Amino acid sequence: MDAERAGEASRATVELLGDVIETYLTIGANDRAALRRQVEAEGGDIMALEATELSWRSRVDLEVTLRTQRKDIRKAVEVRFGRVSPEVDAVIGEAATEEELNALFERALRAQTENDVLRPTR
Repeated sequence: MDAERAGEASRATVELLGDVIETYLTIGANDRAALRRQVEAEGGDIMALEATELSWRSRVDLEVTLRTQRKDIRKAVEVRFGRVSPEVDAVIGEAATEEELNALFERALRAQTENDVLRPTR
């Protein structure tokens, strides 16, 4: 990139800008092909470009999935028990994987009391 060669932008800044553009601005097929040609012409690594794009999208997709699962669990607890206690809300917020959230959701559906959501079933 010209700005990087001129010392105006670090590689990290250029990559961050690339991530922002990829995330928030839709790139059409023609523009994507042009970007690939530019990376190849500059001796860049196409595999790294693809891996970065995939990993960024995967992270965004995962965050959306986890946020949606947390919302669904809170809704299930609220519908069943009329509220979501701070303790249950904290457990839901701290769950970091889809597996943990799936287990919480199942407990929320089977729970007889709100405290049952906090205890894994045996």
